[in-house]
Amino acid sequence: VVTSGVFFSLALVAGTDQGGLFLCPRLALVMESGAEVVLVDDRLGPVQPQSFYVDFAILDDGGRNVQIDLIFRGEPAEAGTAKEFDGPPIRTLRTCLQDYTAFHGHLQSSNISLGTTDLEQVLPETTVHLQHLVVSEELIDEERVPLAQPYYSGAKNIENGTSGSQPNLQGVAAPSMKLLHEGVDARSAAVFAALGVGFSAFSEHPQLAARNKALTPVEPNEDGFWHHISYEDNDAKDPRLSGEFWLSKEPVDKKNLYLNCSSTLAQALTMCIVFRFGCPQDYLHLIEQAAAEGPSAEKKEASFVLREWHIPANGVVVGIEPDPRHRHLLRMFIEHRNEIKDDMVVCERGDMSHMHDSIVNQEIYDAGIAIIYRITLLHKDGGRQSAVIQWNTDELEEANLDILRSGNNFRLVEEPSPRFPISPCPLTQTNLSAESRIFIYSAEAFQTTVATPRDSSGSPAQVDAPAEDPYANLAHYSPGAVSAGPGDSIYHSDLGTAEDWQSAKGGYSEGEMETGPNPGDRLVRTRTGAASFDEPSVEWKRPVIQSVVLLSKMK
Repeated sequence: VVTSGVFFSLALVAGTDQGGLFLCPRLALVMESGAEVVLVDDRLGPVQPQSFYVDFAILDDGGRNVQIDLIFRGEPAEAGTAKEFDGPPIRTLRTCLQDYTAFHGHLQSSNISLGTTDLEQVLPETTVHLQHLVVSEELIDEERVPLAQPYYSGAKNIENGTSGSQPNLQGVAAPSMKLLHEGVDARSAAVFAALGVGFSAFSEHPQLAARNKALTPVEPNEDGFWHHISYEDNDAKDPRLSGEFWLSKEPVDKKNLYLNCSSTLAQALTMCIVFRFGCPQDYLHLIEQAAAEGPSAEKKEASFVLREWHIPANGVVVGIEPDPRHRHLLRMFIEHRNEIKDDMVVCERGDMSHMHDSIVNQEIYDAGIAIIYRITLLHKDGGRQSAVIQWNTDELEEANLDILRSGNNFRLVEEPSPRFPISPCPLTQTNLSAESRIFIYSAEAFQTTVATPRDSSGSPAQVDAPAEDPYANLAHYSPGAVSAGPGDSIYHSDLGTAEDWQSAKGGYSEGEMETGPNPGDRLVRTRTGAASFDEPSVEWKRPVIQSVVLLSKMK
């Protein structure tokens, strides 16, 4: 029987050169397959084998923050007894492990379980005794907890959904807000986010509504607010880059700016959204030429350059991707200059049906002093989950100054992004645009599709799928039952919570011998195009930009 969840454990590891034993507490995620991913661990010692007490306190806060405090105390041995041992008694050791994860945060029916011990494999005749176990729970007043849904899910209350109108979101008047862009699918996606999967008879998400019918969109991909570049035009021959991107034509504020977009989970894995995007003026001119209407020699030349070369750019990148520690775990991340600034494990990936039928709403808010990134995940089975991370923007200038002051010329030119069509702009760039824009990218471009083949009963036919396609006839995803509604598990964070619970990746707790840096701490990702064999195929039923909402002056 495999039990998945958040695991706290304590291991005894025999020392080699130093001798004795090391006490190794750890906090890990165990998936439904039984695979284990360690979030944070520690090592204390070495200590001599002897009897000792472990005082521990475990905290699970808000379905996100997890912490374990441990105190190790040696038991004094009496002379002439079986407990007597050579060497000094164990000194008091302490450690605290903290991290945050949304893994299983949406489950309504969860349990606490205590496993068995296998310490006798390390020390024969070892026994473990549990005493004075106390479990307490502080119930959440469900009437005071709002439904886990995007801020824009109150879009039905927006007055006059046209560019420049004054929005009224979730019944709260916002006269100072300015609606910069509202995609034609944004309201239907917002209604779906508010009602949930269980009310699909009343509202269907745009990316699911067109699943089994011909799609011939009459709406343009953009409304004049965006430059649109597709790397997969008909005249492109084996371009180095794939997909498409949108770039706001006009600069936007670096403060009080909000964006929301909605897609399936599989589609979200192909995307990234960049706030405070800035690139050299000559590349901005190339984008304007490539996005111009009608054929021209300048457009053809500009399109060729963009398809073959990454755009030198600075900005804060957010998105969802497989966790580098295990491809079946999904994490949300904030990235700057190809470096992950913050990330959090959100959920287990599930099968292909779960990926294509679960909906993700991504929200980004630039508060000026911080970038806040929240996702609301509507699972196919009705579960509703919300998770949020943030990054203080003070590090933007500090990181750039540190690189310049170090005099390390190798850092002035950096590798392009392994997933996205951007490359860190050299800090010595002289013609870099000082204006901030919004950049949205998808590795899969929207294509006008034809009707899905159907069988005699009118149902979508799967018989024509290639025989080698392992996902042609997957059964529907049916994990453990969870409920949807006002009591769904969510977590709301203020500007200090994420930093308070940030796990320290370096250093050791007291009483431990230093062993040098752990190379496994470096979070890496595969190069563009190096997808795993079981990555889901993605098809956009509607252009992603049609579900985007962009608001400025939001406080």
